Amino acid sequence: VSGNSFAGNWSGLSLSAPNVTLLNNVFNNNTASHGNVHVNGSLVISGNNGTGLPRLLTLDGTANSDITLEPSILYGISYFGLAAGRTMTVQQGVVMKMQSTSSGLSVGGVLDVQGTAANPVAFTSYKDDTYGGDTNGDGSATSPARADWECIAITDNGQLHLSHAVVRYGGSYYYASLRGMIHGEASGSGAALALSISDSVIEESAEEGVYLIDNDATQRSTLSITNSTVRNNTSYGVYTASYGVGDIMRCV
Repeated sequence: VSGNSFAGNWSGLSLSAPNVTLLNNVFNNNTASHGNVHVNGSLVISGNNGTGLPRLLTLDGTANSDITLEPSILYGISYFGLAAGRTMTVQQGVVMKMQSTSSGLSVGGVLDVQGTAANPVAFTSYKDDTYGGDTNGDGSATSPARADWECIAITDNGQLHLSHAVVRYGGSYYYASLRGMIHGEASGSGAALALSISDSVIEESAEEGVYLIDNDATQRSTLSITNSTVRNNTSYGVYTASYGVGDIMRCV
């Protein structure tokens, strides 16, 4: 789908396919959303622009390709997975709003979040108007709260590089095996994780802010948190049961 204009619709686009290419489209003044994209293969998404009413383009399924998310359109997340060996690059200023208590990201590869001080990346509730505006179009009728969405889950051999990001209002514990708003779990031998968080805010989780566990004593998952704020989470700010290296510096 390339070079099209989706304007003045209830929902701009509904697309479900094993492989999806979405290039250089304009989404303007759609009433409910800019659309929904469900993929279970390759996803190529670039050059798309959202204009007019602040609405979301929602991603669902699992991508088995490298992806770059750009800030020119706002993203909704239903439950979106990244396959092992793949990288999702999130550019500065990107906003991702999770759509329900069961929504989140599952990362088997690398999640590389490249926010800046001036343009942080936001992972937040669909009810949160602070980032991206009133994307659900209900004015002040709803407000964000803890447990509005599940988590960012980093799975076996996965990596998280989070720089200048805001992660808030998650930790729903919808899936009982997933603790914390940022969840890292190495399930067995050869599955160690690497989590690096810098210059970020982790707040308002209904569980832990960050949770990391190695289920096998032979694993050496690593966690580094620097220059960050972890606050107002219901349980621990940071909980780790890793056999690897932990480094928390200059944080509040």
